[in-house]
Amino acid sequence: MPRERRVAFLARDLVWGDVSGGSLPFSYASRKLDASLRSAPGLGDVATANIDLREDEAEAYFEAIREFRPTLVAASTYIWSIDLFTKVAELVRRWDDSVRFVMGGPAARPSVLGLAPYASRAPYVDALVKGEGEEVIRDLARFHLDDDWQERVPGLTVRGPLGYRRSGEPIRPALDEYASPYQLGIVPQAKHGFLETFRGCPISCAFCQWGEERADRVYSAEYIASHLRGLAAAGVTSVNVLDAALNLSSRAFRNLVEAEREVQVLRDRQVLGHIYPTYLKEEHLELLSTFGKAELAVGIQSFDAEVLRRLGRPFDMIRFERMLREIEGRFHLNLELILGLPGDDPASFRRTFDRALEMDATVRVFYCLALPDALLDRAAEFDVDFDPVTFSVRSCQGWSASELASEWDHVQRTAATMYRPNLGSNWVDFRTRRAAITAGAGVYPVAALDEARIGRLRAAAREADESLRLDSVRYEGPSLILNFDGGELIVEVRRAVPGQPRFAERDGVAYSHRGELSRDGAGRLRACIEHLHAHIEPSLPQRSPLDAAL
Repeated sequence: MPRERRVAFLARDLVWGDVSGGSLPFSYASRKLDASLRSAPGLGDVATANIDLREDEAEAYFEAIREFRPTLVAASTYIWSIDLFTKVAELVRRWDDSVRFVMGGPAARPSVLGLAPYASRAPYVDALVKGEGEEVIRDLARFHLDDDWQERVPGLTVRGPLGYRRSGEPIRPALDEYASPYQLGIVPQAKHGFLETFRGCPISCAFCQWGEERADRVYSAEYIASHLRGLAAAGVTSVNVLDAALNLSSRAFRNLVEAEREVQVLRDRQVLGHIYPTYLKEEHLELLSTFGKAELAVGIQSFDAEVLRRLGRPFDMIRFERMLREIEGRFHLNLELILGLPGDDPASFRRTFDRALEMDATVRVFYCLALPDALLDRAAEFDVDFDPVTFSVRSCQGWSASELASEWDHVQRTAATMYRPNLGSNWVDFRTRRAAITAGAGVYPVAALDEARIGRLRAAAREADESLRLDSVRYEGPSLILNFDGGELIVEVRRAVPGQPRFAERDGVAYSHRGELSRDGAGRLRACIEHLHAHIEPSLPQRSPLDAAL
């Protein structure tokens, strides 16, 4: 009797540790593969499971795998999950060596598995998939129980006695042939959702993986319309556009316009996506203005044109400034920078950073990473030394280790004085003071409390619950922000406003929290609020005259 085919999809996203308190509902990459498999002719008998846990313990993933008993494990692998999933691969092999373990995703590369932390576990990974996986996963489901499966499935990179080899090039059919999980209705109900209109990126920047993928295929208007209906049915109110930029494929953009004209789903929703300033046209602005709310990200990375030229990124300052004039007051702008780019240096980056501080925008600064298919594979060319666990650049052309550490410290300290700062391990973001004024928060102080008052708040928190550690307290516009346990719990306190959602209210003071909270955690927080409340009201920020310097 033929053995039942069972496929487990693994995913682990960094969003579960997002210090901003936001979280995405699931890994879209693994759900897209699941949708491709479920919609494939002749594969209706294949059982699937999505194992997307909110933790990074290999044993937890392994227990979920053992309970499902798959014949194939497909792991959607990123730099933040490569260590986890190679450990899982070892556990699976020691449990049942007949189970195939395949890795896909941006970190599924021989160059990554060859790094010291992962090399000893590389033999437990049966194959890698570089590039698109929708067709490969169908072939894997068909043939993985066969002895010669590694030869029969195109698109695999397989380890052999002489190194890694390719099993052959996979076919590249039209994207419309693969159903989306929203079209099939197999996604969780959640306010955040995903939209893709084309694949790849026409620009090849040395620090980015996008340009490794060809950008010659787009989804049709009919497909996008069906996907948008699925977003609406899933209860999505905030749509994350996954394209390299909304305006980098004219065909895909036209199809999006046509689809939205038909279904009118985005007009009632927040839409978050990237735009490329060099190619921004009035037609793009016209569509964006029809969305319920558009939030646009621009990956500037550096204002030094020579730095960008050496890294293969075209940039036109005149067009960028024109773009700023056109979107100012119409859309919220997220300005993205990278600290530590090869060929940049501390003085040049500081000029870029200081200029960004003057803009009406959210500024997001990423610490430079050595990504596969990018700086990791070109490390010798740019004198890049990087940490193989975090992939953070330790030094490179233009940057010593001490200069990187000093400038990153400056960015973090500056961010902490700004409006609504989020300080991650390798990124920070905040609203500039101009943006705070636009948001109506510029008439409040942006500062820290005095240590004596913080001490009283910490003592009250310890009295309420010894397991709660109050790390920091700061003003954020009209709110007081209490940061507990390294950002695991963030509590926002402000004067109550009628109709405004809140977790609790005491004497006209509203308490809310960012991120999810368990039932036990909610009870502990309520008890903590009772102890803190007497010290809170005198600490709330008071309205003050607008600082003329802002």
